Amino acid sequence: MKMQNVYSTLKFEPSSTVMVTTVADPALTATGLTEGFAVLPVAGLPGLVTSAESQGKSVRVAGSLWSSTDVMATLDTSVTLVAEGETALARFLGCSQAGAPIISFAVGPSAILPGALTASVVASGARLVHIDAGMKIHRLLEFLASSFINLSPLLPIKGPWCLPNMGASSGQRVIGAVSTATHGGAFERSPLADSVRALRVIGPGGVDVWLEREGSRALTTVDTLPGLPTTTVLRSDELFLATLVSVGAMGVVTELVIEAQPEVGMSQQCKTRPWSKVRAALESGKIFDLSEDGVEDKHPEVVEGGDISVAPEGLEILINPYRLSDNYGPEGDDERNCRVIYRALRLGAPADDETLSQTLASAQQFVSLVLAAPAIGDLLANVGVTTISLFAMFELGALPVYREIIEVLHQVLRSDTDGFAPVHKVLDTFDGNGWIPPGMSFEIAIPTTDGRHLALLDEMLAEFDALVAEGKRFAGFFSVRITRPSAATLAMQQSWEAVLNQDTGPQICHIEVLTLNDISLDLDGVIDFGGDLESSSEHFVRAFVACAERHGARLHWGQTHFLDRQRVIADYPLTLHSWRRARTRLCSQAPTASWRTFSNAHSRRTGLESYHEAVAALVNSGSTEAFTLTGENEVTIHAGGAEPDVFNTTSIPVCTPVAAVNVRTLNPTGGGGGTTSPDVQRVVFSQAVDGRMAWVTAQQKGVLSLKSSMLSCTGPWSAVDDGAEVHLLAVDGGGMRWARAMHLFGIWTAIHVTPGVGLLAHTLSACVDSAGTTHVVGLSDQRVLLHGTHTQNAGGWTFQSLPVALQPVPGLGVPVVPLLTGPVAVTSTAPGVVHIFGVGRDGQLFHIWGSVVTVVPFAWEEVPVFVPGPPMLEIEARDLGGDDAYQVFPHEWRLTPRPVGPLAVVTRDGWIDVTGRTDRGSLFRLSRAPSGTWDAIASPIP
Repeated sequence: MKMQNVYSTLKFEPSSTVMVTTVADPALTATGLTEGFAVLPVAGLPGLVTSAESQGKSVRVAGSLWSSTDVMATLDTSVTLVAEGETALARFLGCSQAGAPIISFAVGPSAILPGALTASVVASGARLVHIDAGMKIHRLLEFLASSFINLSPLLPIKGPWCLPNMGASSGQRVIGAVSTATHGGAFERSPLADSVRALRVIGPGGVDVWLEREGSRALTTVDTLPGLPTTTVLRSDELFLATLVSVGAMGVVTELVIEAQPEVGMSQQCKTRPWSKVRAALESGKIFDLSEDGVEDKHPEVVEGGDISVAPEGLEILINPYRLSDNYGPEGDDERNCRVIYRALRLGAPADDETLSQTLASAQQFVSLVLAAPAIGDLLANVGVTTISLFAMFELGALPVYREIIEVLHQVLRSDTDGFAPVHKVLDTFDGNGWIPPGMSFEIAIPTTDGRHLALLDEMLAEFDALVAEGKRFAGFFSVRITRPSAATLAMQQSWEAVLNQDTGPQICHIEVLTLNDISLDLDGVIDFGGDLESSSEHFVRAFVACAERHGARLHWGQTHFLDRQRVIADYPLTLHSWRRARTRLCSQAPTASWRTFSNAHSRRTGLESYHEAVAALVNSGSTEAFTLTGENEVTIHAGGAEPDVFNTTSIPVCTPVAAVNVRTLNPTGGGGGTTSPDVQRVVFSQAVDGRMAWVTAQQKGVLSLKSSMLSCTGPWSAVDDGAEVHLLAVDGGGMRWARAMHLFGIWTAIHVTPGVGLLAHTLSACVDSAGTTHVVGLSDQRVLLHGTHTQNAGGWTFQSLPVALQPVPGLGVPVVPLLTGPVAVTSTAPGVVHIFGVGRDGQLFHIWGSVVTVVPFAWEEVPVFVPGPPMLEIEARDLGGDDAYQVFPHEWRLTPRPVGPLAVVTRDGWIDVTGRTDRGSLFRLSRAPSGTWDAIASPIP
């Protein structure tokens, strides 16, 4: 079954497609996992998941295909689930208000709403709707906005409702918008995901789970939900908030309970204003004031004679980046225009007219407006053609042409309302009559604290000016919106304060960068959207993404993004650990569950994996052994080509990475109890769900526990034995938490990275050299390689950034240093000499080595890695053009597996063994001989 996204920028054909339907047909079973197409009722999803797992296949959901990235679909997915048509997976399962059920011909009685609700939810008067997660947003909006009499005369009449916040389009399926943190422009409201009160998920192992918040924020009270006797109810903030925004990596979300609000009228007014004034109003906060917005305009006024209050609600600023002066030299005036869209609510009253909405321009109207622009008219007259490409105008015209095209786009995208319309009629541009110019976009989110958003915008506009001065042209503009933060663990608007209390936390500024596809305009009104993206756009997009990284801004999961593991780690330093721990817990709910079921190239590239992927290694009797976390209570030893040895950690369910170390202990050897001899035990460490440290001795396969809490640690950790003590090292809020212990007992001691060096960002590895010095290596949030040392009986730690020598690119002579984006691992071959391994942006494996006791820069090399494996599927995708085309699907063009991490490295008799995972999830091992030569082929590990 061939598929493509709505922008026609991405086309692919999954190897196996299963259409999911709500039709209860016993003839439909969980078959069709062979190559081809099958139909399956939603009740058969658990069976399909377990069937896929038994065959070693991965599962992915494809919704309305609105994304332009591999969040939508990945090339290595074995089974793709789709819901075809408007009504597939789109039932209204229940509806209630203030604890009273609302029953109509559109929605039937629900035992959950209100039968299982908590007393506090009932008392709050909450308006709740229980739906299939595959429902399209515009269908949900139409239902919420409708009013109808209840079938029971004793029950309340349903009035018009609306969503608390929504984006500019409603063609997506609800779960697609929720799971990518789609938002609106209401500056005092959180994204759509924060309106969700419960989720039903089919997870690994086919487990059927109902997720809610815990404590006072719980939705229901019973352990077994009416009508869902086999569904496991889990009330956990960590699990619920992690699953809300999980881009399909947690499982298949089949149902949602959303809290709505009463419908009110909204007015929208659009004004063109100079950016300098709008920026000043943003900085002062006056732009959010109804009476004085700081740019010489007011929000819509109250109807004459009325006593209904009007409140400011939303804001959208469309910035035309081209200067009005057309002068990009140092003496040029940098003023530019922007379109300011003000929105206000009329409180306590519905809309003036249920059919009222903004007027959206058609494609033909866009053509007419473009052709009527003065500079464009002059251009066409000079060229003397009847049909011209939009980007031909960019190539042939002067700077005023570019500015006028963007001005026209701003006019057609938003317009004034004549009064107060229903909220969704104002915000939604997906009504079948309007037109959205084809193209691609990416979006940045950054807190407004201390003017960070304005500093970022200033730098992006400065980068734009510099590129235009070089003669490059950009077919696009910026859209700025502001919301409240989200409590969802991986929402780009995520705020730690919002996790604790959704009413606190800074406002979040969203900067969307829109780039147009080429368009052929016919003077007779014919329009063709078949062109590619404008060739210079790549340079601008790369510059803007670099600005976002420098300012610590986050990228939208569902739009074009350039995310890798290190970028995601740096973006979510306080919550990624919680998300990965939640995924590990969810993967352990069923005995047959596989953590690979919902794993794919995108999740592995960005690090959205459970901690089951973690790898540890040590040397035992001259051979390298790898250790992995297999299930909830299982640790597996991979020793060479032998079959893996699995042992159980009994009573302690572990849910964090494993670390392995040879621990030296003293055991009695003779009579009288006074004689001792050294003994070495292989010990594997992990962390329990409750925060306790657990360790397992490989010889005895027994479990002990270190009761010191690690809950405050925000990421991976490592363990080493320096001959006298065991050291446990963990990332903790940008610093490092350190425990030193004899005989596996110790007290955590917190230390922090030296100021000015940078912050550790989840990536941490440690080793001990032959002189007894402990070395720890990690990446900072800016990808700086950090190194710390600790010498026995010498007190604390010393940290530094490692000087890595510049090396020329083969054939080009351009000096570069390796850009590490993935996990790092370290080992030592001599006193003070360390060998560091890390993964690069394009799937390279880098080796960096040197002595920390000299001033000579470290040397580096790219390790030749070839891991045998099946090729990925073929794909047809447009790129951004330019000199070195940046693929819409980064990295996935590779035909063979490449390393993405995590990595583990050990030294044995002069050899260095590197163990890690590929982008297919498989284990590999690569060895370096004492002479410095590498294996020609990496060995797959069973």
